[in-house]
Amino acid sequence: MQSYSQKEELLDSINEKRQMMVKAAEIYGYTGDETIKRSQELDQLIYQYQKMTMNETHASDKPLPVFLDTLILEKYTA
Repeated sequence: MQSYSQKEELLDSINEKRQMMVKAAEIYGYTGDETIKRSQELDQLIYQYQKMTMNETHASDKPLPVFLDTLILEKYTA
């Protein structure tokens, strides 16, 4: 089980990355390379948070479906 402080740190990182993405969009536009990079980084942080909270709500030792992890990894490595 993840500690409260780990979740808070991750939420702080998500908020910081979101602010960075918004600033990048103001400078480079919504389709700028820097904006897209920040958006992808934000997606990864949000995914980590969702995975962390899903594991807590499904504490029955059932892992997340393997295909979900595969799809997420393929998105960021393609």
